[in-house]
Amino acid sequence: SGGVIFLIPVKATLSTRHRRWVESAGFSLIVLAIATFDKDDAWPGWRAVLPVAAAMLVLLANRSSPWTANRVAQWLGNRSYSLYLWHWPLVVSLLYMDLRDNPLAIGAALLLTALLGHLSFLWVEIKSRSWLDRQRLAYAGGGLALAAVVVALPAVAVWTHQGVMGRFAPAVEVAAAAGTDVNPRRKACHVSLGLTMPSCVFGGLDWKVIALGDSHASELITGLAGAQTKGDAGVVQWTYSGCAFVPGMKMAPAMFNVLGRNDHKCSEFIAWAQAQLQALPATIPVVIINRYPQAALAKKGDGNLVNVPQVYFSKVYENASSEFLAEFASHITSSACELAKQRTVYLVRPIPEMGFNVPKTLSRRIAFGATDDIFVTIES
Repeated sequence: SGGVIFLIPVKATLSTRHRRWVESAGFSLIVLAIATFDKDDAWPGWRAVLPVAAAMLVLLANRSSPWTANRVAQWLGNRSYSLYLWHWPLVVSLLYMDLRDNPLAIGAALLLTALLGHLSFLWVEIKSRSWLDRQRLAYAGGGLALAAVVVALPAVAVWTHQGVMGRFAPAVEVAAAAGTDVNPRRKACHVSLGLTMPSCVFGGLDWKVIALGDSHASELITGLAGAQTKGDAGVVQWTYSGCAFVPGMKMAPAMFNVLGRNDHKCSEFIAWAQAQLQALPATIPVVIINRYPQAALAKKGDGNLVNVPQVYFSKVYENASSEFLAEFASHITSSACELAKQRTVYLVRPIPEMGFNVPKTLSRRIAFGATDDIFVTIES
């Protein structure tokens, strides 16, 4: 953004009054970004436009205001790139040590960022800038290219080999490996958009049970297939991402804005599954596995409820009121009972959710020598 501002000729023609307004607009956008965004927002994405535009406006104004001309602002500005580079490994360290919500650890990381950024500015930025100024263009470019290659080659090697196996203790790698324990046929068998159902069969080829529901059903189907005792018994997967199988349920209009597209065919999937069940022999049972809390209450990335229904039945509700929850529960019960008139139905209770990535958190704790267990309370 600074390079773009440098090339804009209009900055030389701005009056004192215009500069004041431009700077005020920039600081207003910074305040707006701080007040609007939180840790659960996807980043960088489109949200990065706001702070970047704010910085561009402040630079374009180029005013010696109390906000930018004081010693603290100048000190931070001179070292801003070094501070930016050093804050990332420290943020990652807080995450790995499970200290990202610890005020003392965050304060220590900020002070360490300032110290490392200052030293980097003195010993790397200033010295390298001085060296580059004394060199011919070819030598300067060659030196920079060589430094980039020295850094890039090991990084590419690590990325190509998906990390360096054996660098951690076996217990750490066993815990981390649980993060890859997913349905191996998820991409081919779990539908996210449209209405093309592959009807994948796990285990034997003989259809013995239908696993029906959303992504939780997709993840549990391998366990269901492993529980069968007959070699020819097959478990059929009918799952749709973000779509709990509850006949009569429809996606709330706001959810299509979240998804960013209109080809999420949840209602159509439910109708399709109902029609397919009607055509199957009554001897084939169905196991319904749904993430009911997400559909009814919704959760943020940190696991906290937002109590805004993602679905509706008779009308759209703005919050998960007792009236909505009663209607939701009634449809779950009535639809299961209706299916049970024809075939055996198994309803799986909702899977407890931790609100964080268990394999990553546990493996990192073991790596740093922590022995305390991870858990969530029954209330949460």
